[in-house]
Amino acid sequence: MATSVTMTYGSYNFSPVPSYTYSTSMERTPGTNICLSTPVEIQLEGLIFPTGTYGFGPVTSGINELIELFKCTGCQDFVISCDGDNVVSGLAKVTNFNVNPRTDSDLFVNTAAYSVTLQMINISGDEYLNQPSGISSISEEWSIEFLDERIGGTVSTQNVFNSDARSVTIQPAFTISHSINVSAPFICQSSELDVTGWQRAIDYVRNELAVSTPETGSFGLFAVPADLGYYNHFRTFNKNVHDGSISINDTWTACESGALEDFDVSLDDSVDSYLKSVTVNGTIQGLASIGYDTAATGVPKIQNAFDYFKAISGDIYSRAATIYNGNIDSSGNNMSLNINPLNYSIGYNTNGGSVTYNYTFNDRPYNCVPTAKSEIINITEGNPNDVFSNITILGRAAGPLYQDINTIGQRTREISIEAILPPDTNCLTNGLYTVIAPTGYDAFVSGYESSLTGTYAQVFVNSENKTWTPKEGRFTFNKSWTVGGCS
Repeated sequence: MATSVTMTYGSYNFSPVPSYTYSTSMERTPGTNICLSTPVEIQLEGLIFPTGTYGFGPVTSGINELIELFKCTGCQDFVISCDGDNVVSGLAKVTNFNVNPRTDSDLFVNTAAYSVTLQMINISGDEYLNQPSGISSISEEWSIEFLDERIGGTVSTQNVFNSDARSVTIQPAFTISHSINVSAPFICQSSELDVTGWQRAIDYVRNELAVSTPETGSFGLFAVPADLGYYNHFRTFNKNVHDGSISINDTWTACESGALEDFDVSLDDSVDSYLKSVTVNGTIQGLASIGYDTAATGVPKIQNAFDYFKAISGDIYSRAATIYNGNIDSSGNNMSLNINPLNYSIGYNTNGGSVTYNYTFNDRPYNCVPTAKSEIINITEGNPNDVFSNITILGRAAGPLYQDINTIGQRTREISIEAILPPDTNCLTNGLYTVIAPTGYDAFVSGYESSLTGTYAQVFVNSENKTWTPKEGRFTFNKSWTVGGCS
């Protein structure tokens, strides 16, 4: 019984039916053995053989018909049937077409040989045989390294600069990178709309490869500690529409908190001042918290920088104390750094997500008035001078004569105070201007005066005045005495 074979491509019916071969390659990723989507190739070898006519005109017409059929267009239904059963049935596209209108053995035969290469995703269906996802290439790479060589740990400063049992802590940090490259071919589908390659690539990356938490390395080679958090998850997304490829590059910073800090501590001791000073200068780099589940959203870097600064601001004095090596006051007592900074500055950068600070401490004594921002106290002791007579004699080349009167001049004591105090922000109280000079130093001056009256039999006030600039908080207090004895 004869076998009936038919072959159609779109609306074209091949006659005579060409021979065909079927082939597909089984490509895999070498390291993970993932099958890649490779198309089925159908190779047609046929002959244009007009019957009932003579001359080369019908052959030319047949060639032109095939040229029109197999030009670069969209996919067409390709069907091979054998006795009514479809052996091959699906959408196909032409990748190569070749015509040889004569043979080397007989240049005058009115036939033309042709060959056609068709590509299909499957000989029956809309999915690739060996990789339904339709992915033709995959590349995925991880990279882990220390961030700025930050080896974390707590380091003791005891017996380095002083004997205090203090320490500084360094936060460990790592950079983790993840790169993905996926390509997919254009897919013709009969049951649904055609799918572009980049659409298939995006679906595969989203479902199979994209991650929100990174890998942490390999134990014994390079493993990130398990107790760290992951921040600054920045992602770069690239799409090549015509190549059908998608690439994603992810980076993370792995560390203990949402910010990283660098600070330096320096001690200044100079012959120009008895006081020693310590400066703590630091930068806090905030790290963002980002999610990509839907739209790219998260917590800005600057928020985490603010939170970190609030957490460590109370430790700045302790850091300064790690390097302070002590001082001795006039009574031989040990001095210490004043917990109130001599000066400080703080700043932040919103886009960069950083906070900067600079604190200077010194070992000045604490202020006599706690609310004073600064104070300068001067005590002047004027001791008696000799009292003598200066007699000018005309013609005396040696100059005047001096006569001791057997007495001395007056003894004086003076105290002057300069201070920066909280300003007075009110101008009127009950309609009256009631600003008065501060009284915080009155007790101090009175105490000094009491020491004078306890030392000398006679104490007389020469002058007493206060100057107060209420809007600036500048205050001065000056008082002077003449002191002495009765005998």
